[in-house]
Amino acid sequence: MITGNARAGRFSRRAFLLGSTGTGLLLASAGTVACGSGGGGDSGGSAKAASLAPFFATGTMEPPILRSGVEQRMPWGIADEENIPLTEIPDRAEASITDAQGRQVGDTFVVDRHGDGTPFPYYPVRATMAEPGTYGVAIAHKGAALTGQVVFAAPEDIMLVQPGERAIPVVTPTPADHRGVEPICTRDPACPLHGITLSDALSSGRPTALLVSSPAYCQTNVCGPVLELLIEESTSRSMNLVHAEVYANAAATGDVLKATLSETTTTYKLSFEPSLVVADAKGVVVDRLDFVFDRSELRSALDLVT
Repeated sequence: MITGNARAGRFSRRAFLLGSTGTGLLLASAGTVACGSGGGGDSGGSAKAASLAPFFATGTMEPPILRSGVEQRMPWGIADEENIPLTEIPDRAEASITDAQGRQVGDTFVVDRHGDGTPFPYYPVRATMAEPGTYGVAIAHKGAALTGQVVFAAPEDIMLVQPGERAIPVVTPTPADHRGVEPICTRDPACPLHGITLSDALSSGRPTALLVSSPAYCQTNVCGPVLELLIEESTSRSMNLVHAEVYANAAATGDVLKATLSETTTTYKLSFEPSLVVADAKGVVVDRLDFVFDRSELRSALDLVT
């Protein structure tokens, strides 16, 4: 990911896509088979052995993707002593955030469990940090406070489009014009969300949602399931739904390390997948869901514009 700081230079975007994120390390190591298949993590594990598991890039071991000044979303799972995400966690949990000096930022709050249509359940923590820095996140689980750290970067160091900003037009591939992307959809069979380009969708006067994911070449088992969730919504939503692949030629190269990233991936400065951006009828982004999201979160995001 290109963030405009020296630290980002240690990683290429492709290397980041291949699993340097928390979701890649956790979900890919969980014994799952392939994108689109269900997960089977151990539902056991005591509170003492459990740990807070980031299903996103925290910025502590890779370039940060969270920015200060705007609400950011952080999906956290609970893992057992072998770092396998638990398949059963409480419906609600208390969470809190502390700054680098250990002072609590804001009040303790409650976050709901999500996991309808995803391999593993998670808690999507949303928070706005006024200043850049390293913050601590704590989520209560079976009487213990499980903790993790996240890095919020300065706005100028994060190039990901944010809520309140305009979505970026891209002439995404369609069946009539693949624009060098082969295949234009790695789902089998190809999904129906390639009938309009993102550029045309954003200029149509209708709300638009863009999903960037690669079901066949994803390094986790999330990209397939979230695409299926979006396809489900396509039958009942009066809006444009666009799916774009991460790689342009992964099938031809047979190796994503050698593949070229698609124009959509590079334009949106993505160092991870999947990523969903939801924009209103004027093309202004109202929400984004990254790394993992379930049916409920997806519907809530789309409900903002339909």
